[in-house]
Amino acid sequence: MMNAEEMQTAVPRHRSRVVKVIKRVVIGALVVYGLLVIVRTGQLLHADDTAKKVAAIHEIRLTLADVDGSKLPPEPNKAENDATVAGIDVNHNYVRDDVERWIFDHYTDQKERAVWMQWARAEAMVMTHTESKETLKAALGEEMRATGCEKIYYDLPNSAQNLALVDSAEKGLIGELINTPQRNAAYVGALKNISSFGDIDGAQCDIFPEIR
Repeated sequence: MMNAEEMQTAVPRHRSRVVKVIKRVVIGALVVYGLLVIVRTGQLLHADDTAKKVAAIHEIRLTLADVDGSKLPPEPNKAENDATVAGIDVNHNYVRDDVERWIFDHYTDQKERAVWMQWARAEAMVMTHTESKETLKAALGEEMRATGCEKIYYDLPNSAQNLALVDSAEKGLIGELINTPQRNAAYVGALKNISSFGDIDGAQCDIFPEIR
């Protein structure tokens, strides 16, 4: 049993230990709170960035200059063009330059070029916007819109002849789009991650809304 002097010494020591424990608890709580704030801020910034990317995907549209030849890019350097999935796009219309030239080589009618330029752009978006489910969903929505434009121009599924033509054209264009192992892997990977996408409001075609 402690005497009075020992008790007088022990009380301050006990208080000191309690104060230290409280300080540690408070500091720990502040650290946890700070981490939660950082994480939440990061989530909000990421969500805002994703929303901007989704909006940008839906805002991209072709113009008449993209199909009349006035913006036709030169043939890109193959090594530089094939070094990345996105490739080279010097006129910034979101269609790879070698693919754009392929379309111009195969189609002379501006409306038909517009159909395939829009479709090629949408397929390229599917390959290059896989950073989140939201951006991939947006790209798939644009693919759906491009396919709708395709159906309008070729009168699908009413025309059996055009159905075969479109199937052949899609295969040829896809061959150009995924012409490297890296691009093929990106395309296959994107398709594996497809879940669903909603309806697209508004016109199906970027230009020539009365496409027929």
